[in-house]
Amino acid sequence: MDPFSRRFTWDLLRQKKTGRVIILTTHFMDEADYISDRIAIMSSGELKCVGTSLFLKSKFGVGYSLIITKGNQFNDNQIISLIQSHIAGMELLSNVAGELSVRLPHYQSNKFPDLFDEIDKNSQQLHIESYSVSHTSLEEVFLRIGNEDQQNASAIQTRMNQTSNQNEPASPGIASELNPASANTASTNMGRPLLVQPRNSVQSDEMLSTIQPTASNNQNTSKNMLSVSLPKNSKTRVPMPPPGNEGVNETDLKLQNVQVDKRNLFCRHIIALLVKRYHNIKRNKRNWVFTIVVPFVVLLLGLGIAKLSDPKPKPLVAVSIDHYNIPLPVYENSIGSVSVFQNNLVPSSVRVLSTSANSSRAFGTVLLNSTYPTYTRQNSAYFAYISNVNRINTNGLNDQSEIFYNTTSQFALSNGLTFYDSQLLRLATNDPLAEIRISTQPFPATLSIKTLVASLAAIFISIAFAFIPASFIHYTVEETKMKTKHMQLISGVSPVAYHMANFIWDQINYLIPMILCLILIAAYGIEPLIKDNVGATILGLILYGLSITSFSYMCSFLFDNNTTAQNVMLIFFILVGVFLVIANMILDIIPSTKPANSRLKYLYRIFPSFCLGEAITNLMIRKSVTAFGSEKTRFDMDITGWPYLYMFLEWIIYFIVVMLIEYIQSSPHLFDLLAGQPKYDESEMRLIDNEMDEDVKREKERVINQSDNERDMISIFGLRKVYSSRLGVRQKIAVRDLYVGIPEGQIFGFLGING
Repeated sequence: MDPFSRRFTWDLLRQKKTGRVIILTTHFMDEADYISDRIAIMSSGELKCVGTSLFLKSKFGVGYSLIITKGNQFNDNQIISLIQSHIAGMELLSNVAGELSVRLPHYQSNKFPDLFDEIDKNSQQLHIESYSVSHTSLEEVFLRIGNEDQQNASAIQTRMNQTSNQNEPASPGIASELNPASANTASTNMGRPLLVQPRNSVQSDEMLSTIQPTASNNQNTSKNMLSVSLPKNSKTRVPMPPPGNEGVNETDLKLQNVQVDKRNLFCRHIIALLVKRYHNIKRNKRNWVFTIVVPFVVLLLGLGIAKLSDPKPKPLVAVSIDHYNIPLPVYENSIGSVSVFQNNLVPSSVRVLSTSANSSRAFGTVLLNSTYPTYTRQNSAYFAYISNVNRINTNGLNDQSEIFYNTTSQFALSNGLTFYDSQLLRLATNDPLAEIRISTQPFPATLSIKTLVASLAAIFISIAFAFIPASFIHYTVEETKMKTKHMQLISGVSPVAYHMANFIWDQINYLIPMILCLILIAAYGIEPLIKDNVGATILGLILYGLSITSFSYMCSFLFDNNTTAQNVMLIFFILVGVFLVIANMILDIIPSTKPANSRLKYLYRIFPSFCLGEAITNLMIRKSVTAFGSEKTRFDMDITGWPYLYMFLEWIIYFIVVMLIEYIQSSPHLFDLLAGQPKYDESEMRLIDNEMDEDVKREKERVINQSDNERDMISIFGLRKVYSSRLGVRQKIAVRDLYVGIPEGQIFGFLGING
């Protein structure tokens, strides 16, 4: 929790304790001190003490802690002598580069004023920047009780080891590997193992060395030896202490002198990042479904629809009345003329019915009255009706008739007309077997229809492959949003290694839906994309995977939310890969817009999704003479040449752009030069300087006036962060001219409102 939230929780617990019992277990001693009315401390499975915080501090307190912050020319012995002259029984707790800490006993508290007065008077001569005094804290009580148990356990273990050493011979130990002369020298641990890790490197077992001081059991010498255990063929060099030293101190091991073999560091980073992606996809099943399952389902349904819509040539179909009802009723008005349907010339499958209707309207009424009231299969819908009109030719036959036919019957009009003409032929030839037969066959599909149907396969392939890069950008933006990418980069991973590892993983991931797509194309038998064109199809899908991945990485810098990035880019890929491809085909079909569209294609092709859709569509219709003027080869520039060339160049160019963006973002001066620094109010900054605390002013002056020889390990000069104003909102100054210096050996606590 941040301090505000933590303090609010503490106060809430204290307010709600009335009428309740609250048991608090915590490792935060300040929390226990503030909240608890009584405190119990347990160590080694035993209850050591119970009481109020004041009681525990009085019972187990060890005095006061005096902490002195050192100046540049601070003399340790001088200040220690000064304290000892005033306070008897003082104890040195720690003496690090920037701080000296001593413990003052309780019974000497009456002498504190004289000590503090002398420190205040001589602070400049003693080079003391500041000092502070604190009473025993509950944390010190806790640590004292725990240390007493550890010391007791260590004493017992030491006695057991001494007893064991008297009964067993000493082991030569590891030291014999470094110094053959000490082969008969036993080594015992003089302290905890010290792990030496090369600076600015990734921690690994191969790069760690375990270093521990060892003591010789040789009675003729009391010198300590250093036992070093290094991996075989290790390139790590650890500085050894000079001969004759009586001991080994951790400060003798200068980590900045450790040399690391960086020749294979780039490859190790890539391998580590690939392992990370593997574990990530094991935990994130949704991303795997979005990358593989969804594209497969879209392809399965889409290619099936495209296959069903394929305009295959229709066979020749004979048109006859053989499938009509038998006997076929034929209504005829033969008043005033010779009957066309004479019984001796009418086929046996026809039944002629006479009527007296002499007009089309009257004849229609007869048909309705004779058919629907007695609705049977014999008078069903599949029937052509014929009637005569009052026009007789020189042979006494009616050669002009009106045909009544039922529109629900296929080829009804053709059947009715052919049947009537066949009857006239029989009368003219007096041959009852004479007959006119007709057949029908649909016209072949036009170029526009073929192009439209062929584009269906390209459209569904583009839709399916739009989901894959959307998942790529989702992961990249998510790592940026969660600061995971930032942590890896500042830990030593180069931007090239980071994006190269992601690129390799995404390509491996892309191969699965690509192979499934090829299997579905072969299973559905989409011939324009297989057989002779299978090589061009595979090459197009590979180039699309390379180019669209680089394009996705480049677009990832436009988003700060992974879900928004995935949805927006999915819609964008579908718009470009589907609707822009359809618009391109329509503009090519229209003669007036075809020249302009030919020039616009060079602009469309900057998007890999359009290149894939265009290449697949052109492969489907590359043999069309009408579309291209002549049959084109599969790798012709007008077929796949331009799209494939664009995708190859986009793969390289877009990846270079990604690296340039990474370089610009990691270079503040270059980023400010391109993006521009937001303007800020100088008067407001001067007002801040006037209200600055005296300690802050002194720190600022110290950092500014430092010489090169006195320069701190880390120095911050005038760090400022200003958010520019937008939409009428006043600019926000987040960081106001920060000046801080951190010397070597100092632990610097940098705190804010939230911790």
